[in-house]
Amino acid sequence: WSEEDLLMLGGFYVDHMVMTASALLEAGPEREREVVRRTKRRLRLVSIGRAHWLDEAPARD
Repeated sequence: WSEEDLLMLGGFYVDHMVMTASALLEAGPEREREVVRRTKRRLRLVSIGRAHWLDEAPARD
C-alpha cells in the first residue's frame, strides 16, 4: 500500500469512530444496540473492501 492509501484508510477509521461516538451519545441507551450493529456492518464492509483494494487498482489521477 502506498503511504497515501494508508493515510486515507486511517483517516476513514478515525472519522468513522468519531461519527459513531457522536451517534452513541445522541442515541441514548434505548438505541445503543442499533448504532453498534450498524457500525459493525459498516466496518465489515470497509474490511472487505480493504482486503481487495489492490486487486485491480484503478488508474491513478
